[in-house]
Amino acid sequence: MKEKDPFVCAAFHAGSADPKPVHDLVNRWEGAQGTHHSVAERTGNGERGLEEDHWMSPKTSDAHAWVTKHLAPLMKSGDDLEKFDATLPARMPSYDKGEWTGFKLIALKYYLKPYLTILARRTKVAYVDFFAGPGLDRIGKRRVELPGSPLLPMMIQEAPSDRWFSHFFLCEQNPEYFEALNRRAQAFLPHPSDLTLTCSDANEFVHQLPALVARNGIGHCLVFVDPEGLEWSWAAMRMLATSVRCDVVINFPSSGLQRVSTRQDVRPTISRFLGIPESELPDVIDEEWALNCYRQNLARLGKDISTEIRITDFGAYHYDLIPAVTSTSTGSPWFKTWTDLRKRIDGLHGKYLGIVAQQVDGVLGEIG
Repeated sequence: MKEKDPFVCAAFHAGSADPKPVHDLVNRWEGAQGTHHSVAERTGNGERGLEEDHWMSPKTSDAHAWVTKHLAPLMKSGDDLEKFDATLPARMPSYDKGEWTGFKLIALKYYLKPYLTILARRTKVAYVDFFAGPGLDRIGKRRVELPGSPLLPMMIQEAPSDRWFSHFFLCEQNPEYFEALNRRAQAFLPHPSDLTLTCSDANEFVHQLPALVARNGIGHCLVFVDPEGLEWSWAAMRMLATSVRCDVVINFPSSGLQRVSTRQDVRPTISRFLGIPESELPDVIDEEWALNCYRQNLARLGKDISTEIRITDFGAYHYDLIPAVTSTSTGSPWFKTWTDLRKRIDGLHGKYLGIVAQQVDGVLGEIG
């Protein structure tokens, strides 16, 4: 996962030409929206469902307990990756960023359980990462090891044991990162899953993805788009949204975009990213203006946005997690997951996550 500048993340539910199988499933989920019953209780199968963890509303009552609950397994997986790397003859690269990166990984982890529990029950699902990186993140001054976005869904399984990603499609353009990702992914790929790795530009790979999805009988995808800056074009987003049935989590540069918006050499790239003619860009691009334009473009694809999660660090650094899903007459249950996630993360900052990481490692005592 990568961020030079503050980012806003958007998640949206994209349809394809034949939406009936997934829409039928989503409509059944919508019928249960607003309740706190488990999936098992709603289906009447007598099994214990999701109520114990309340993925729709976590039971943990304080930020420290909740962050610890979700950070500890990430750190355990990071340790496993570090041990695997130690067996190799040469040191492999990692993606080193600030502690705020941990909150994005927690958000992705949090979303995996409801996604797999609901959708993998009825159709083959795949995980797609367009800017996959090397597979291992090291965050903060202590370089705490965490699995990167492509390895996290392979290494952490919190949905029922029969709900998994049937296929992983991973794209990384940097050859050194790609080689490290290949070694790590091959080592930690779950037994029931298949893997397709490609070393290419994400804007080119998006044109290959629909055929790969169809060839492997995939009914739905969870797609993660986390570029280093403005590499992901609006044309690529439109291609993805209109040709692959999927949920997408995309990193949107907010205040970072504003800082470079007056540079004439960057404005064509901004135009390409936003899908707005360069002649229509204001002299200084305000982050809210840019975000609203992106939202309007998503709305033209039939997407709604209901809430956002601001993740901050010291100073002006921040990014927002924005869900945008397919418009429905009754509202989407996907919003509930992100609403509850906002309650947990909103107002926290990267340094707090760093403190919790030290506690998990036994470096510090308990808070308070």
